[in-house]
Amino acid sequence: MTKTIRIGAGAAWWGDRVEPAALNAERGELDYLCFETMAEATVSAAQVRARRDPSFEGYDTYLDDRMCAVLPACMRNGTKIISNQGWINPDAAARRIVHWLRELGHTGVKVASVNGALITDRVLQLTDKILENGKPTSSLAATLISAEAYLGAEPIVEALKAGAQIVVTGRVADPSIFMAPMMYEFGWDPRDHGRLGQGMGIGHLMECGAQVTG
Repeated sequence: MTKTIRIGAGAAWWGDRVEPAALNAERGELDYLCFETMAEATVSAAQVRARRDPSFEGYDTYLDDRMCAVLPACMRNGTKIISNQGWINPDAAARRIVHWLRELGHTGVKVASVNGALITDRVLQLTDKILENGKPTSSLAATLISAEAYLGAEPIVEALKAGAQIVVTGRVADPSIFMAPMMYEFGWDPRDHGRLGQGMGIGHLMECGAQVTG
């Protein structure tokens, strides 16, 4: 029998409604529920807020709402969660998810955080010159809000291989959140560009899932 997996889209952007994700978790018979909550400016906006508001933890401001809505059904149904709600602080987001798991009476659930996207310090240390003006990248220090690299699916796959039931990331390429379960479950070789292209296409459709399905 051909192996299949069911992946649900829990959010296509930061302000998406929470209720459809809860319905997906409850009725979708899902293997994975994935949340894509970041736009291009999300990290910069989060960095600005963190500088102005020391109480801001750096993760999705709707993290509590979304997790409280879906965790009961996901834990009951064995649905794994993958989310980029970690924004600029995936570790804090993971700790917050663990908090809600304990509140719901779930212990021993493996929660992984994926870091490495924030590279502001590294950019300022480079000796490269800016193409437009020939100045070193260090000249951006006074005005640079944030620099980040888009991570791929591989670190999410590694977390799943390590037994994580919930994976929370910062900046990753949007389709990677959905492609990682396919790579993990089907054992795709990361050098198989044909498969990766298929997964990328599916991931792009699903990361804006509400717009695809109407």
